[in-house]
Amino acid sequence: MRQGTPTLATHFEPLKARAFLPCFDHPSIKARFRLTVMKKWIPKGFVILSNTNPEEEDAERVVFKETPEMCSYLLCLVIAKLHWVESSVDNRIRLRVYIPQSVPLDNAKGCLMLVQKAVIFYEKLFGQELRLEKLDLVGLKALPPIAMENVGCLAFRLNYVILNGKTPVSRVQRIVRLVAHEVSHHWFGNSTSINSWCIVWLKEGFARYLEYLFTVYLFPSWDYWTDFAQGISDCAKQMDAIAASTHPLEPASPPTPSSITDSFDFITYNKGASIVRMLAETVGWSVFSSGVRIFLSAHKDNSATVTDFCNALQTACTLTHPPPFPPSSLGVTDTPIDLLTFRVEEWTSLWRTAPSHPVVFVRVVEGGIAMQQFLVPEPTRQVPFEVQPSLFTLPIAIKLHSANAEPTIHTVLLPPTATATEYFMPLPDPHCTVILNPHCASFCRVWYDSQLFPRILRTYSSHPSLTRLGLFLDCFRLLSVSSIQLQQQDRLPSWWKPRGHTGLEHQLYQLLAAFRDARETHNNVVSAAATAALDILHRSQGESCEEGVRRAVVGYFQHLLPKVKQAAWQEEWDMCEGQLGFERFKADSDLSPAVAGMVLSCLGSAWHSETIVFSRDLRDKLMESMSHADTAESDRPDLTVAVHAVKVCVQHGGEKDWWDAWHLYTWTQQPDDLEDDEPLPVTNVEPRDLSWMSVHPPVTLHGRVSQGYQLRATLLECLAASPHIHIAQNVAKLSQKPSLSHDTSDIISLCTGILQNTALIDQVLLASSARVIWFLIRLAPSFGSPLWLDRNEGYWQNMGAPLKTVIRSNVQITRAIIDNLKAVLPQ
Repeated sequence: MRQGTPTLATHFEPLKARAFLPCFDHPSIKARFRLTVMKKWIPKGFVILSNTNPEEEDAERVVFKETPEMCSYLLCLVIAKLHWVESSVDNRIRLRVYIPQSVPLDNAKGCLMLVQKAVIFYEKLFGQELRLEKLDLVGLKALPPIAMENVGCLAFRLNYVILNGKTPVSRVQRIVRLVAHEVSHHWFGNSTSINSWCIVWLKEGFARYLEYLFTVYLFPSWDYWTDFAQGISDCAKQMDAIAASTHPLEPASPPTPSSITDSFDFITYNKGASIVRMLAETVGWSVFSSGVRIFLSAHKDNSATVTDFCNALQTACTLTHPPPFPPSSLGVTDTPIDLLTFRVEEWTSLWRTAPSHPVVFVRVVEGGIAMQQFLVPEPTRQVPFEVQPSLFTLPIAIKLHSANAEPTIHTVLLPPTATATEYFMPLPDPHCTVILNPHCASFCRVWYDSQLFPRILRTYSSHPSLTRLGLFLDCFRLLSVSSIQLQQQDRLPSWWKPRGHTGLEHQLYQLLAAFRDARETHNNVVSAAATAALDILHRSQGESCEEGVRRAVVGYFQHLLPKVKQAAWQEEWDMCEGQLGFERFKADSDLSPAVAGMVLSCLGSAWHSETIVFSRDLRDKLMESMSHADTAESDRPDLTVAVHAVKVCVQHGGEKDWWDAWHLYTWTQQPDDLEDDEPLPVTNVEPRDLSWMSVHPPVTLHGRVSQGYQLRATLLECLAASPHIHIAQNVAKLSQKPSLSHDTSDIISLCTGILQNTALIDQVLLASSARVIWFLIRLAPSFGSPLWLDRNEGYWQNMGAPLKTVIRSNVQITRAIIDNLKAVLPQ
């Protein structure tokens, strides 16, 4: 029961059902449950929900029907003051979406439509009807996870249920995926469960893959596999390359009860989904969809292993069944490898039991191309670079395009490094364009030689968005590694010794030039390019080439500034095509507000004068509009773009600019009882008590914050990265505030800014709290990559070089760390 609110809701996954009733909390053990709830202490007007419909109900109690056979963690009970909207699937399954009575019902209709579409989609995909009388989705203000797939009664955090014309597009997309994810579990996860907590990756990775299938099917105009490539696969590769943040998908030994929850992590979900997608593209959509049907049919109402899943796919390799959906409608391919010799379980065994992934080197040789794979280098290792052989068998698509001929795609299996030094492939035309992994489906990085890469860029604009995105992601991420390790070029293969620049740096500049010449506007590609450019600007600070790098970056992104200005003063575009029950204004700009803000930050960091002037004007209009409660929302600039404008102003301004950003940051802070990633509908929010620091007079801001978490992160990072010496102690005091001690996202943003602030890092570190110092130590080695905190890892050996130097050279800081870290370090 949440304090101060009359709501009760259970969440049992993975091992909490035993606290509710005597049971075996294990995914391979199933039972039927009949729940009886006494009404004596339940206020009138409250709704009582469980997995099934009530069988008996009177003034004293409600008895629910017996559940299907299911795992104990899928049992649920919800008691709250709710109202609902209702629909059905062919009058077989009653569908309802429940939300608190304080929220208008119109906000639940879009989610109800999604649930209905998802059930129909999966029934056709799996060839099985959903065998339930009812399927409820309950929106709750407080829920430990974002959502849970309880049988017949999905539980969602309220802010992932509400859909209307003002819901940010990024949140709409996340809700579509989340509904698809949880509904899919009713087939794989609930009816067919895993037999052990060791293989959570198969259940959750499969569901994450399915959520993208459904989203692409429902909204083909979103071009959503690019989001998978960037937000799922690429992020998983970054974390998988760092020893402290990765682990095998399947542990060598069963997890202990206390460690099972740790299995539900980023690697499990996102790398798991990436491996499932790679497998689907390897065997082809027809075989994969048939294999999934065979698997679910054979293990209905039972548990299954990875071997069972692989055997079902192996059986499907010998069959020919038309797929339930044509591949083009799902954005997938149906060009498998030679299935007669492919052994599914043998192929999956290493991918699920070993961490890391390969990088493929490809070069031109006489008569064709030669490919060789190695393990991707770890970006945080402070040791000389050594080529590590890859033991993976890697399926990878190769696209060949000759002049005056249609492109062809061939899928090959690259053998492990120990089996063959190089894999040779003949080319029909020695001058043809060769693109590896054109659909970003293989879980690997690709590194081209200096002959192949220019051929790809000559026809840059003709490549699909997935291909263009993959070029940026691989080039930039490998360059990030090379800046640390690949300087030991004597350890590289003899054929891979770049001349002059590092080969990857030169390729990235070539790629950005092609991006400029094609006047690229695709959101994901622009986002990847801006991320790469910001990294280039950061690494060039203080170097003799800094001014030249700035001019180059301005040239690459200047064509996007008009679209950034459009995005700053418009509503977000209608990407839902009327399918969720509401229409929305069609925007003129191709850029989403988040991507437009990244471009603004990029041009501002490059000292582009027009961008700086525009940012100051936008910041002033934002602060003016927020200072008047009666300002119409249409007269306010988009807050996401405007916050990036504030960041530019702080970077190029003075003390007043810093305090304007600070006031905006205090306004966007969320109440302590809200989750970090919830949107914040608030009006007339006074800044918090600032008496602990000497400040300019605070301002009262009015309005609605739609993306509080992301905006706070951007603002706090720029506050901490400010180059003004007199602000150092204020940042240090900020790090000691109690409000930050429990807010991980705020601390990460603060530390990210501090790490960029090399002029002040020693002053800030000296006065910072122990918790912030701990985060700095953990964040420094993976700066520029996703942070993964592993409290059992050797943190002292992995400190970043700049931070290590500061600590070792300052006795006061060293003593402060020794005295204060005991509270946060593991014993």
